[in-house]
Amino acid sequence: MNKIVVNGASGTLGKLVVSELLKTVAPENLTLITRSPDKLSDLAAKGVCVCRGDYRDPESLEAAYAGNDTMLLISSIMVGRRVQEHRNAIESAKKSGIKHIVYTSVAGVHPGNPTVSAGDHIESERDLIESGLSYTIFRDQTYSEMFTPMAQSALMGGVWYQVGDKGKIAPVSRQDIARCAAVCLQEPTKHYRVTYELTGPDLLGFREISRMFSTLYDRPIQYEILTPDEMHEKFASWGIGRDVQEDATNPGVFWGSDELVSAYVAFDEGYHNILSHHVEFITGQKPVSLQQLIEEDKAAL
Repeated sequence: MNKIVVNGASGTLGKLVVSELLKTVAPENLTLITRSPDKLSDLAAKGVCVCRGDYRDPESLEAAYAGNDTMLLISSIMVGRRVQEHRNAIESAKKSGIKHIVYTSVAGVHPGNPTVSAGDHIESERDLIESGLSYTIFRDQTYSEMFTPMAQSALMGGVWYQVGDKGKIAPVSRQDIARCAAVCLQEPTKHYRVTYELTGPDLLGFREISRMFSTLYDRPIQYEILTPDEMHEKFASWGIGRDVQEDATNPGVFWGSDELVSAYVAFDEGYHNILSHHVEFITGQKPVSLQQLIEEDKAAL
């Protein structure tokens, strides 16, 4: 019997993965790792094993992983520190007998990618490949769910600020990533040492995305191209500093403008200009489009 571990199980993506798994996996064959077990008390009450674990505490991980076979390693959010955190998880998995790891990397993994965090994923992918374990790597495109909050200031102020106008991406929904993860965790031998590019169905420019929001919300949005320095100044005017702020609750403030602006530059330089059919290949279902998701967001709002 394949016993599955999900790290970061109380996070947004982790919860979606767990929900997918519980459709077909018995609760006793699932172990959920979180720094806050109380957040998953409802699942513990249903017979799911919930363990405290922290990427910064290898001993907690090794104990929690023991007796399991397959593991989802959802990447840490700590830019610049997560390479060691992921390394702790991979080494603990080896020691505890985990045989296969599904790792959530990022689209645009390339040594020339200027995004600050890209190097983190390059190193973690290398660590996983060299670990000797079986693995599946998901290079996740930008989450579709991130665009509605990103667009709020444009909808209010009437201007969409972007570095350049050449970049294209194919945003993918977290739900599609969760469905892919659930499949690969349950059928690891079919996805042995494979790297997938997980994208949505449409390759879009940012000007197109701004028009999509303008049309849907019936509000004019001007598309304004800024230099990287001007984009840093714009973020500063919104109260977003350059460095990661670990205690911030606002995602933009958390990441800091060094990460955000370097990602904008990477978009414009074409590192994320990727369209794949891997979501449908893995799950047998077409991925959700950005248009569909933001229409659903508007209806919910």
